[in-house]
Amino acid sequence: MDRAQAQANLLLKIRTGSQLYGTARPDSDEDFAGVFAPLAPWVYGMRRVEQVDCGHVAKDAAGKNTAEAIDFTAYEVRKFARLALDNNPNVLELLFADAPNVVHVTPLGQRLLDGRGLFPHRGLVKRFVGYATSQRHKMRIRIQHYGALKDALAWLDEQHAANPSISLAEVKGHREALSQKPPPGFAWKASHAQVGDQSYGYHERVKNVRKKVGARLASATNRTVLFERHGFDTKFASHLIRLLMECRELVQTGTLVFPLAYADELRAIREGALTMPEIEARATAIEDEIRAVTNSPLRTKTAFDEVDALVQDIVRDHLEGAV
Repeated sequence: MDRAQAQANLLLKIRTGSQLYGTARPDSDEDFAGVFAPLAPWVYGMRRVEQVDCGHVAKDAAGKNTAEAIDFTAYEVRKFARLALDNNPNVLELLFADAPNVVHVTPLGQRLLDGRGLFPHRGLVKRFVGYATSQRHKMRIRIQHYGALKDALAWLDEQHAANPSISLAEVKGHREALSQKPPPGFAWKASHAQVGDQSYGYHERVKNVRKKVGARLASATNRTVLFERHGFDTKFASHLIRLLMECRELVQTGTLVFPLAYADELRAIREGALTMPEIEARATAIEDEIRAVTNSPLRTKTAFDEVDALVQDIVRDHLEGAV
């Protein structure tokens, strides 16, 4: 019911991701984010509905999203404003979406967009660089997990072929008899077996662990070619550079312009044009540029009172049916 109510009270619906950035390919999915106004019970009562998944799940046999899948997260306007005021990169950028990517907007939604200048402040450097650092970390370690899981699955296949009903505990107890040592990505711990970045209790049957590890690998098959061709996940590399470039643009100009002027560079990174050391050097250089800005047009602190007044007006006018 929350889903239907959120969509019925939608103020904004914005196309996000590669479509917004200008990096989309012909096979790229369309993802959306939205903002909805609360119902009176959500304001005056005990119940809160702050975020609703309005998407549509559609996966193929390998567990990958099909063309029918739609990723659409909608935020209640007060939560959206809090996240934007905190300069959450995934939320803040929505306020600067270009007109073709704003697929639905009401007068109250337009009022929120018109107030976009209230939200960014110099604290965004910490947030954007922090998000970028997480992407850098994933870029570095994801290939290790992928390789470990792939090696572990091959080893588990051998154990299953020897005894289809064997458990991990039995494999551990009879591993010398099997004369097969586990690969580096598989480790025996005190209470569980560590398989790549996953853990499994000793009570589990090998056949079930095989299925779970296989599903884990299948969830990454859309980027398997990236792993094996480049030795790292170039999608994370692209996100790393994008976040830093967006941060630099905001710090230098106080705004974001979509599609991104540097979309071609991001697309090239996604396609493996740079090595990991080159990505690392590029990221460091952009961070240095960000820190070198001394006359940023951004506010030095949050405009909490102004944003609070804006959100109050939007909620009140919605509940009173003023627009």
